[in-house]
Amino acid sequence: MDGEFVEVTFDEFASAYLPFNPRDEDVEATINHMATAASIRFGELIAPRDAGEDETGFLPQLRAIFSSIEDGPAPAGRRRNSFKYRDCRTYSTGSCTLGSSALIHAGLASGNLEPSNAAVVVKYRRLSTDELQNAREVVSANVQIMNEDVRRMYCYGMTIESDKVRFWYHCRSHSAVSQPFGFVEEPKKLVKSLLSFLFSTEEELGYDPLVYRVSEDYIYELDDTGTRRFFRTRGPPLSDRRSNCITGRMTRVWKVVEVDSTSSYATVLGEPAILKDVWIDQSAMTERQVQQALFMDIEDYWRNVDVEKEARLEKVRDVARKLQTQVRSGEYRKWFLTILLDCEGKVTSPLPKGARQRSGLLSEQQILPPGSHTATRHPLSQTEPSSNLSRLFSPKKQYRSLVKEVCIPVGDIERLDQVFHVLDGAIRPLLLMFGARWVHRDISAGNILGHLHTSGVDPEYQAKLGDLEYARRYSSSPDYAATTDPKIGTPFFMACEILFGAPFAPPPRVDPPPFTIAPIKRQRRPRPVIPSILHDLESIWWIAQGGLHAHVLPELTAVAAGLDSVAEHLLFYFLRHTLDSDTVDSLHGSGFEILLLLFEQLSPVIPALALTTRSDKTVVRTSVLQRKRPRSNDDGEYQPGTEASNAPPGSGKALGSKRSKTRNQKADSGS
Repeated sequence: MDGEFVEVTFDEFASAYLPFNPRDEDVEATINHMATAASIRFGELIAPRDAGEDETGFLPQLRAIFSSIEDGPAPAGRRRNSFKYRDCRTYSTGSCTLGSSALIHAGLASGNLEPSNAAVVVKYRRLSTDELQNAREVVSANVQIMNEDVRRMYCYGMTIESDKVRFWYHCRSHSAVSQPFGFVEEPKKLVKSLLSFLFSTEEELGYDPLVYRVSEDYIYELDDTGTRRFFRTRGPPLSDRRSNCITGRMTRVWKVVEVDSTSSYATVLGEPAILKDVWIDQSAMTERQVQQALFMDIEDYWRNVDVEKEARLEKVRDVARKLQTQVRSGEYRKWFLTILLDCEGKVTSPLPKGARQRSGLLSEQQILPPGSHTATRHPLSQTEPSSNLSRLFSPKKQYRSLVKEVCIPVGDIERLDQVFHVLDGAIRPLLLMFGARWVHRDISAGNILGHLHTSGVDPEYQAKLGDLEYARRYSSSPDYAATTDPKIGTPFFMACEILFGAPFAPPPRVDPPPFTIAPIKRQRRPRPVIPSILHDLESIWWIAQGGLHAHVLPELTAVAAGLDSVAEHLLFYFLRHTLDSDTVDSLHGSGFEILLLLFEQLSPVIPALALTTRSDKTVVRTSVLQRKRPRSNDDGEYQPGTEASNAPPGSGKALGSKRSKTRNQKADSGS
């Protein structure tokens, strides 16, 4: 995460990032109290380098500084919070679940110094040359706090080398560090910061006031058009994408139930649902807004199109007729998730005007000067100005949505036949989007979902398409420009053109052209890739390949041959980039045709095999008629979600198990 930082002056840090910016008169009053009541004079303090052979010799002085500020006069209009100074020396902020080795020496915490309680972590070392190790350890502790504590919107750190102090701030859009200062020479800066930490509210310290910790669960408060509603999590997250970085989306997906209050004994009010908690760009449309715009375009196109005459649908007319009937009746929405409620929350702090992008904080940058064989390191004070910081670190906002259907991702369904059934169904919503000129751009095994219709020995799933937040309209104009968004998608299932960032080119001619002498021409930059519906269809192909490669069996030879044939066709279509828009539409229609035909022909021959992993080579060779029975140790708890989940008895794997896949008996694909 070395590229996520900006560096600012202390004054900029105080005004932009501290919980609140104490007045100068409050700082003076505190320093006077420290000198008279606690006999602390900063000019007489022993710097850590002189306090002994190790850092623990400075702990008593650090405790005295915090204690004297705690006991001093409160800033105007402020009250002392519940966070207290804690020493931990070689205490790890790691928990039993993470086992992190990030060691810190002290901090402000509401209890034991652990991720859920620590508001500010402190790391110090005797020597100024230890600033790199100090930075790594305090940032590592902050990463763990942001990963482990659901309530955190942002967090703080403090590092001391000798008598030099830096303050650290981390949120989902960027991280900031203050320029160092000497607390012996400039004690007001240290006192101002500690006053802010000790007399701020929990919300000002980065705790989300709309998320409550209740035993091992959390209760989310959502605003439903002015009405407060509460949703309690059930079990661990269905998806919790922990990261070594702090900036980003930090998507969490929970199975929840509505309750009547934030009490531990609150009454359950409704059926289970799915709650998605994510940070998105402040300017981005929410998933509900995207879905509403998509539905409007789908209805506008499919209600009015003449399926029998529409050239774009020529090769898929049978399925198109059924989809048009569904659109006119409103039944088409069964292919998508039902968003019951959504809320936008806090926005991350904007960058100060003087912020400069900062590199080298967490790594040694090696340079070889001319004629030298010895590497030298950039000093940690080096900064790199950037004219695009506002774009590079664009603000993010909280977004939470409540989804009605508790689904299981196709990547967690256990039987191969059911995997192919759900993938077959997923082509329908993509065809609806193709008609409306939309592209999904993020097809993966986590957002093609199966909604359980019947359970038991032979569960049936309704295919659904989730995660529409990256979906976009595209134009039929020949001069339609490629998106400027970064690569979007899940690498395992991403279309190759998107993954490599360049369109496929026809293979070179077998015979080389005649040798000629010509001036060297400047090489053209690769043509940008325009996301298309073919890329979405290719992702479905990759998911099918993933399910197939869980086995190496004679029964699947025909399936493999069919997928290979589809790949050849898709590659041919990708090579036709320079054709006019009508021809491209026809090729896209051909992509749907071959995939629909593939799944139709493969349905009778795909056996009900339980998917295996590399560590489990045992394959349950059951026929389509003799289905796998439920496991006797299943507890019946059904916890699927939009990213990872438990499955119903006998159909899926428990949370935390390795990926598996499935498909149901072939139902009417268009119904």
